[in-house]
Amino acid sequence: MTTIADSAYAGRTDLTEFVIPNGVTHIGDSAFQGCTALRSVTFPDSVRSIDGRAFQGCRELQTVFLPPHLQDLGMMVFKDCTGLESAAVPGSLQKLNNWTFEQCRKLKSVTVGSGIREISVGAFLNCRSLTQLVLPAGVERIDEHAFENCTGLQELALPDSVSNIRRGAFYNCDGLRTITLPAELDFKAPDLFMGCSSLSEVRLTRPGTSYADQMFRETSKFEDKLILAIGLMGPAYEHSAVMVPYLRQYARQAAELLADSGMDAMFDKFLKLPLARQELLSCYGELFEKVNRQSNMKIKLLLMKFHQDNAGGTYAQNEFTL
Repeated sequence: MTTIADSAYAGRTDLTEFVIPNGVTHIGDSAFQGCTALRSVTFPDSVRSIDGRAFQGCRELQTVFLPPHLQDLGMMVFKDCTGLESAAVPGSLQKLNNWTFEQCRKLKSVTVGSGIREISVGAFLNCRSLTQLVLPAGVERIDEHAFENCTGLQELALPDSVSNIRRGAFYNCDGLRTITLPAELDFKAPDLFMGCSSLSEVRLTRPGTSYADQMFRETSKFEDKLILAIGLMGPAYEHSAVMVPYLRQYARQAAELLADSGMDAMFDKFLKLPLARQELLSCYGELFEKVNRQSNMKIKLLLMKFHQDNAGGTYAQNEFTL
């Protein structure tokens, strides 16, 4: 036998373990879909392709080691495997297909092989427990919603090889604090950090003001330029002749943007930057009134602390809407 047919074992709730026979090269579409008691599956080295939804909904699977010579992995292969905690992707595979690990809510770590070139649409969508992910040099493209709602990720480093990041790739990664971007990106979509409320630091794979200034110039959307510049601000770029004047000029807009977006950590960082202090103090009254109408208590408290630390001012309790 060289093929496990489409839907061959689909819906078998009696299967708890399965060893794919040696010599099998292909696992068909939905072959084990809905095997809700399947805890482990062992792949022989002979497997070269696994079709879409092959293990979708196998919610008791905990660990997956894909075969070392795998060349094709279909869409949604492990979607809704809600018990899956770890996975290893071999270097023979070039693409993590659409929604490969979607809704694997307990997935904590993934080892990605050196052959991967593309992380496709929704590959890790809603993997809320994912905390460990190292992308190898060679990854070139990260598609839409690839890491959306990966709320457990705190730090992510993209290798220099990444040249294309699509819209919503990191949407609502609200635990992400630090991200390292390739110094030279051919394309990065707008709203790259939307919903990343904990993000405060953006790094580049190659240090140097020239790379940072170039990325800033090539960022077209006004809101994205502000977030990128604030994220990059630190000892390495605090004297940038491009970003620093821009942030001074649009200090109020930057503060309002971060407050409206709920980017608490970035807002806190911006308030502490000396470059914007005077500009923010001069418009503090208007800024406070706007923030005070919002429901984000942390933003309000950060702004009040900024004013107290820099101007000695406080607002009476009856002026602060709780």
